[in-house]
Amino acid sequence: MAGKFHQIGFYALAAVFTIVVVASASEFIADDAVGYYIAGHFANLNDWTFVYPYGFPAESRDAMDFRSQVAALNIRPEPGFSPFIYPPLWAKVLGLANSLLEFGQFKYVMAAIVAVSLLLMAEAARHIVDASIDPAKALLLQIGLWATTTAGFVILNELQFQAFVSALILCAFWLGSTDRPNSAGLCLALAASIKLTPALLIVLWIAQRKWRPLIAFAMFGGALGLLSLGLAGIEAHQTYLAAIGLLNESVVVRYTSLGLNAVYAILFDPTLSGVFSGKAPDSYQDFKIAIPTLQAILPRIGLVALLGFVAWRGQHLFGKAILSKGLGSLILIIALIAPLSWSHHYLSAFMLIPLFYLRSQNPFWLWTFGLCLFCLSMFWVFLILEDRILLTITMPLIGSAFTLFYLSILIGRSRNSEIHRG
Repeated sequence: MAGKFHQIGFYALAAVFTIVVVASASEFIADDAVGYYIAGHFANLNDWTFVYPYGFPAESRDAMDFRSQVAALNIRPEPGFSPFIYPPLWAKVLGLANSLLEFGQFKYVMAAIVAVSLLLMAEAARHIVDASIDPAKALLLQIGLWATTTAGFVILNELQFQAFVSALILCAFWLGSTDRPNSAGLCLALAASIKLTPALLIVLWIAQRKWRPLIAFAMFGGALGLLSLGLAGIEAHQTYLAAIGLLNESVVVRYTSLGLNAVYAILFDPTLSGVFSGKAPDSYQDFKIAIPTLQAILPRIGLVALLGFVAWRGQHLFGKAILSKGLGSLILIIALIAPLSWSHHYLSAFMLIPLFYLRSQNPFWLWTFGLCLFCLSMFWVFLILEDRILLTITMPLIGSAFTLFYLSILIGRSRNSEIHRG
């Protein structure tokens, strides 16, 4: 009977959360959603240079033409947006949405996708850690995480597609643990077709010697790749890869940045390090800092070595907790090393923290969850103080410090008897 009440509580809470998010869609800034909608428009025209508008000099003819065409779409008075950086297959999918929906309607659809994706993340994460955890309590804590931290705030306020990607990743490993290898492989292949980095997570299946989801991933991934080429063509993919290359040459530092490249830029780049000596930049901006060649190459070599080690010795390193702590560790490591890394890329790993507490009832995990909320919600203080430069400089340092701490305890406590179940 208690289990039934817990399920009722979960569904009631999930329904309220979904209704609130969808009803609030018109209030969200949704710069990312604007970028998706614009990309869909240009994908319909097969104008791939404007689907991926990177590398234009600010006053070039291409840049002015792009701005005039975006303004003609009349999405909103000042169409600020985040440029699209997903593979051409999804630009074509967004092109269909662009043809069928006005932007206002598109925002509501995106809000529904984000809300449902977050709920799927919550359920998949609960099953990964321990399916016997009270789903209503778990969801309540997750909503607190989504509502207060930069990781959740960005996904909701920007209607970020990362929620869907993270849901697919967690579902892949949940399904893989329940002997549904084809579904698991499909979920991870879909995630990798949206963002390439989820493909790196296959090392967990290699470490567990789970070959069936790995084969399914390869088959579905190959099919999605061929579908993308068939729908968009080779030129689209060449333009996409060129845009990725341009993005990887620099790091953008803003309050939602979280990663080793952002920390390096803040501490050592003259533009930003001057803040600590009182020589702050004249005005707030998103700081774009070039990444030195050696700094770009060495972390990637290190990542390849780490992935190889996890594939070889991951089962020994994480023990029975490989599914939860192993997955969480890999998500953190990949995001920390990525050239462009934002706080919402870490959300699925952060969502494991309250579940570890509910699973073990160990106060250590409760304190860790409190520290997570504190560190990743500090941006509200800086916003209230209206100190945008301090916000931009401080949040990446605080967030990255917490992430490194969390990574260290995931690895260091993986073989602890308090959480032997994955």
